[in-house]
Amino acid sequence: MRVFNTVERYGLVAALLHWIMALLILTLLPLGVYMHGLPQVTGAEVEQKIWLYSLHKTLGISVLGLAVLRIVWAVFNRRPAPLHPERRGETFLAETVHWALYAAILATPSAGWLYHAATEGFAPIWWPFGQDLPFIPSSHAALPDILKTVHGGLAIALAGLIGLHVAGALKHTAIDRDGTLARMVPGWAMGSESAARARVSGRSGRRHVPAFLSGLVVLVITASAAFIVKNYNDHDHAPLAVTDENAAEGAVALDAVTSPAPTADNAALGDGPNGATPLWTVDRQASELSIVVDQNGSPASGVFQDWAATIRFDPEALDRSSVRVEVALGSLSMGDVSSTALGLLKAGEQPTAIWSADEFRNVADNGYEASGTLELAGQSAPLTLPFTLEIDGDRATMQSQMVIQRLDWGVGAKDYPDGGTVGLEVTLQIELTATRQN
Repeated sequence: MRVFNTVERYGLVAALLHWIMALLILTLLPLGVYMHGLPQVTGAEVEQKIWLYSLHKTLGISVLGLAVLRIVWAVFNRRPAPLHPERRGETFLAETVHWALYAAILATPSAGWLYHAATEGFAPIWWPFGQDLPFIPSSHAALPDILKTVHGGLAIALAGLIGLHVAGALKHTAIDRDGTLARMVPGWAMGSESAARARVSGRSGRRHVPAFLSGLVVLVITASAAFIVKNYNDHDHAPLAVTDENAAEGAVALDAVTSPAPTADNAALGDGPNGATPLWTVDRQASELSIVVDQNGSPASGVFQDWAATIRFDPEALDRSSVRVEVALGSLSMGDVSSTALGLLKAGEQPTAIWSADEFRNVADNGYEASGTLELAGQSAPLTLPFTLEIDGDRATMQSQMVIQRLDWGVGAKDYPDGGTVGLEVTLQIELTATRQN
C-alpha cells in the first residue's frame, strides 16, 4: 500500500490516521456518557471519576492533535475520486457529511479543552504542559457551564454524523458492493471495476467549496439542536440547592433570621444608635464569602451564594462587640466538584454553618482578631479570624484571609484523611462591605 493517496484509494498514512481517530472517538463518546453519570461522594468514587475524566480529556486532546495532523496531511494529498459521480445528490451528501465530520472532530475536543481551562481543579490533562489557557478567564462564573453545554452539544452532533458516515459505508458495502470501504482499509483489494470508476471520475475534477459550506451548516444546525436539548435537560435536573434563584431565596430567609432589629434587650449593650453597640448591615452585592482548596494538585475555588451576618461592632468598645454568621452550605458553587464538596460538608445533615464570636482584639492600626466558635459538619471547634477594617463614616470595608484545617471539623476525615486528593488546608476568603444603622 502506498504512503500517499491516489485517485483510487487512500494511502497508508491517511488510513492509519482515520482508524486511530475512529478508535479514540468511539472510546471517548461512551466514556463521556458513562463518567458523567458516576457519583462523586465517597473518596473512592471521586478518585475513579477523576481518573476517568483525566483519561477522557487526554484522549480528547490526542484526537485534536491527530485531527490537525490529518488536515495538514490532506492539504498535501488529493482525495480519492468518488466511485459514483453520476449520483450527484448522493456524492454531495457524502462530501457534506465528510466536511461536517472534520469540523466536529476539531470543534468537540476544542470546546472540551476550553471547558477544562475555565474550570478550576478536578481532573487534570495527563501531559507536561499547563492546564490553563491565557485567554480563558477563570473568574467568569457562567463560562464553564456554557462551554460544558457546547461541548456536550457538539459531542451529540459528532455521534450523529458518525452514524451517517457508518451508514453510508455499510450501504456501499452491502448494497452497492463497491470498493468505497476497501479503499480506506490497508490490504483490502477494492476491485478492478471500482478502481476503474475512480480513475474515470478523477479526470472530471470536483469542486469542494459547496460541500464544505454545506457541511459547516449541517454541523451548526445539529450542534445547536443538541445544545438546546442538552441545556434544557441540564437545567431541568439541576440541584435546587445550588441555583442562583434558590440561593437568593435562601439569603432572604437567612437575613430574616440573623439580622434582627434593635430591641430593648440589645439596646443596653453600650454606645451607638439608641445606646447600643452599632449594628451593621451587610451589602451583599459588594461582599463575598469564598474558599479555596487543593483538588487533585490544582486550586479549586468556591463561593457561597447564601449567607447572612449579624454584626455589632465598635472599635472603641471591643468588649461589647459581637458577630454571628450563618452560611447555607447548600449554596456553595464550586463547579464540577460542587456535589463532592457538599457531601464532605454534610450539607444534607447540617445545612447551616454558624460562626459566632464575642472576643475582639486590636492587633494593629486597622488589624483585628475575632475569636469564636465555628459549628460545621456536626462538630464545633474554636476559630480565630484575623481581619482588617476600614471605617469611613457609616460605611465599613472588611477583608480577611486565613487557612483552616478541615480535619478540625472532621470534614473528609473518612474519605480523604491524607490530603492527597483533597488538600487538608482550606483558605477562607472574606470581602465584606457594611453600613452602620442609624
